[in-house]
Amino acid sequence: MFKPIFLFASTLSLLALSLPTSKAEAKDTLMPQSQVVRGLKGECRTVFQGVDIEPFPFEILGNMKGMLGPGLDVYLAQLSGSKAGYTGVVAGMSGSPCYIDGKLIGALSYRFGTFTKEPIAGITPIQDMLKIFDIPERSSKPSQQVYIPAPYSVNADSSSRKTPVASGRVQFEGSAMDFKAIATPIAISGISPEVLSQYQPQLDKLGFHTVMGSSGGNQGHPEAPRKLEMGGAIAGQMVRGDISISGTGTVSYVDGDRVLAFGHPFFGAGYVKIPMATAYIHHILVSATGSYKMAEDGREVGAITQDRVTAIA
Repeated sequence: MFKPIFLFASTLSLLALSLPTSKAEAKDTLMPQSQVVRGLKGECRTVFQGVDIEPFPFEILGNMKGMLGPGLDVYLAQLSGSKAGYTGVVAGMSGSPCYIDGKLIGALSYRFGTFTKEPIAGITPIQDMLKIFDIPERSSKPSQQVYIPAPYSVNADSSSRKTPVASGRVQFEGSAMDFKAIATPIAISGISPEVLSQYQPQLDKLGFHTVMGSSGGNQGHPEAPRKLEMGGAIAGQMVRGDISISGTGTVSYVDGDRVLAFGHPFFGAGYVKIPMATAYIHHILVSATGSYKMAEDGREVGAITQDRVTAIA
């Protein structure tokens, strides 16, 4: 039962339509990429607990040219401050908007290393993220995808199970380098831990951080925000009901009813249409192997329609 649900989830994207919000947020001045150089300091914004958006400082260490592909750069940054310095780069921080001198430069999106002694992260330039708004929300060549489940004996045999590969996800791992998108925490409720354990290795290989979660039902957590804000939590609802499966990140940019988040792909699925909701952050569980946000969905506020290399929208 879980596998087809998960494959349906793989159509998630990061271009989303939300309830109307203040267009003032989209009027933030953007800093040209040529001006983002080593030594500049600024602040990113995210939710550490509840719904309050809090700033945390960072310093630019350099510009990694072409790291995501031709013409797609990543700013290298070191996080600091009492909270980010303690938690490190947190799964769920993906999309946190980052500013220098009040000018938006991009979204926190990548992490370097696993057992590092300092929180080193990558920032996707906002200019590359905004290009997603130029992509039509629907493919010019609609297609129908039919899922045909494998026999039960194949699903039950872990030795014969194949892990699907999500296109568009960037991950280089080795003894000398470890660079990957900040893991998306996938909160799952309504499924026993024994069942979840059968699929967790597959989800981990796709770059997700799988955790047992809680569900607020169709209305979501009662204290979750009613609308999306830059720096606030956002959830892609893959399954909603007795079984709940959702991935949590951070809103990077809001322009009326258009939203950008994550700063990296969810599944890299391209055109999608998946329910999108606000989220409530219960706590950040700090771990040397990778801290993550413990979140619960809020109310549905729109649909994710794009899942691209530089963001979901």
